Order: sequence, then C-alpha cells, then structure tokens
Amino acid sequence: MNTTESRSFAARLADLLRNEQHAMADFLVALAEFDRQRAWVTLGYSGLFPFLHQKLGLSRSASFFRKTAAELIQRYPEIVEPLRGGRLCLSTMASVAKGSRQRTAPRSSPGFSTGRPSRRRPSSLSSLRCSARPPGPW
Repeated sequence: MNTTESRSFAARLADLLRNEQHAMADFLVALAEFDRQRAWVTLGYSGLFPFLHQKLGLSRSASFFRKTAAELIQRYPEIVEPLRGGRLCLSTMASVAKGSRQRTAPRSSPGFSTGRPSRRRPSSLSSLRCSARPPGPW
C-alpha cells in the first residue's frame, strides 16, 4: 500500500470512528429514555442491566457501562455532546458515576478523575476527557 492509499484508508477509519461515536451517543440517549420510562418492566425484566445482558446479548461489562451511561445521561444531559464528539467515553463515564456516588453532598455536575495525582476532583464537565491512546505496550 502506498502513502496515498494509506492516507485515504486512515481518513476512512477516522470517518467510521466519528460515525461510531454518533451511533453510540444516539443509542445511549435512546437507552436513557427507555430506562426513564422503565420500559424493561413491561418486557418482564427486573432492571435495565438484565435487559441489556439477556435480551440484547451484551456482555456483563458492556451492559454495566451502557447502563451507567444511560443513568448519567438522565441526570446530566449535557454529557451527550462530549460523548457524541468523542471527548467522553464509556469508561470515563463509569468513573464519573463512581465519583458522583461517593459524594455525600449533591452537586450540579458529576465529579471525575482526570488522572492527575491530586485527589481534588474538578467541578465542571469541561475537564472530562477520554485518553487519546488506550493503555498498552505500544
């Protein structure tokens, strides 16, 4: 494959990734509404997690991340756009949820870990970011 072909292939991959991010955001927004309406009850499920795992066939991990994201979207709808734009990912949302559950005083926006050594959590969603590169030996 020559350089031009590689660049074209890379551009196509970038387009596909953007589409994936938009599709995931759309799915999570719809899932949040499905959960808000408790539609899983009328289908005979005891909760959103069993619906995701049993009916949709997602792994336990994938079910957990999507359930957590749907709950956060219901509480903080402003996170949809960072999710859609790739600035927020499912694993980060799980960290946000964990941080917001550990708080005793309610706040207008969730806390989250930024990977900094400080134990202080930023108070705005604007600092929330996904890692640019996944951890690994590469």
